[in-house]
Amino acid sequence: MSQTQEELFTLMAHAQDLQKHAAALQQVAGDALKKLPEGVKSAVNDSSRELITQAAEKASRGIFDASQGALAATVELRGTLRNTWLIHATTLVVFACVVVAGLYFGTGWMITKRTEELKAIQDQISAEEARKAGFELVEWGIVLPKGREIERTGRTNDGRAAVIFK
Repeated sequence: MSQTQEELFTLMAHAQDLQKHAAALQQVAGDALKKLPEGVKSAVNDSSRELITQAAEKASRGIFDASQGALAATVELRGTLRNTWLIHATTLVVFACVVVAGLYFGTGWMITKRTEELKAIQDQISAEEARKAGFELVEWGIVLPKGREIERTGRTNDGRAAVIFK
């Protein structure tokens, strides 16, 4: 707890004690007045009124001082909170900028790397197609073992030649 808050609570407790004491004095004075003659009652009334007025003024001053202390503490706390908020907001913006920059450059690096890999694969495909173009279509002759004959010849559904043996 801060010193200002402690002072505020102390002043408030003091003001409450003064109010309780004033109420007790008023009660005692009222009881004593009932037992005294009229002239003495008015003198005691005036004295008690003066004591109660002084106690009330002290309590009022204490409460006013406490409220002024609380107001000063509140103003100080507002300034601190405002500065704290600004620091946190700035930190958050800087962090977000770092993350966005990291994502931007990371994505650019990944795209460059994948583009290089794609180029290498395309070069390999081109090389294999060039190699394939160098092959000639060769017809194969099949020699059947003795006793085997061709049952029939024909074409498959996709147009390739087929031979069925017995």
